[in-house]
Amino acid sequence: MIQVWSEVEELPLYKKIKFKEDLKNMKSQISKRMKHYTNDVDAINLIEQMLTLNPKSRLNCDRALDHDFFWSDPMPICPIKTLEKLDKSMFEYLSVLLFSLVYSY
Repeated sequence: MIQVWSEVEELPLYKKIKFKEDLKNMKSQISKRMKHYTNDVDAINLIEQMLTLNPKSRLNCDRALDHDFFWSDPMPICPIKTLEKLDKSMFEYLSVLLFSLVYSY
């Protein structure tokens, strides 16, 4: 069995959740699913580290902002130029996309 977060079994509600056995042993699918959207290794690595299940291993804000993704070419552009082109909220689209990447198997 893959142990990503051994302390999770000590959480009060963990034993009330029933997982399929194959889900307990499943490796992360983030890299596999993200390669359809980007080939940027740093971007995929940042997303994987931000979505790490174990909170002790997960990136905090400071470490995330210091990630190689933000310090490699092409450098980020001023968001004002990008945001000016949006005429509606992208929240719903992005939340559905992220949900499908994390929970589809």
